[in-house]
Amino acid sequence: YGFDVDPQAAIERMTNGEIETLVLHEEGELAAGRVLGSDWPEKLQGFSGKRAELLARAVRDNLADSLVTLPGLLQRGAEDSLHFWFSTFDGLRRELFPSLVGAYIKVGAGDTAILLDAVAAGRAHFAALGLRLLDMDESAIEALSHETAVIAL
Repeated sequence: YGFDVDPQAAIERMTNGEIETLVLHEEGELAAGRVLGSDWPEKLQGFSGKRAELLARAVRDNLADSLVTLPGLLQRGAEDSLHFWFSTFDGLRRELFPSLVGAYIKVGAGDTAILLDAVAAGRAHFAALGLRLLDMDESAIEALSHETAVIAL
């Protein structure tokens, strides 16, 4: 970011980059909503416990980021924003998508193609998983949340 040169300009670049990332994620949420359909919000509202809801939200977030956020950051060459995004990639989202972390590690060696491949695989996997969750009852989804390796990519 060049803090030693002009701290104010560096802060503005960082802020603008993260605003861009947030906008990309929200665009991804809209795209994920189109994939998962109008039954998705009802599914979330119908949960009585937190565990199933957290899993469902993690699946949708991974779908949103695979559809728009990560491809957008990669297309724009927004390396700093990409690194920051990965620094916040944790919890169930990370448990469900360990192959993305493996691909990201290889980006440090300059191989962005492997990350693009992982993102493409994520689009297909999390779209199918989200649609599968729509057909499951809450207790089955909660059970999956305790054994994420079964549904992880």
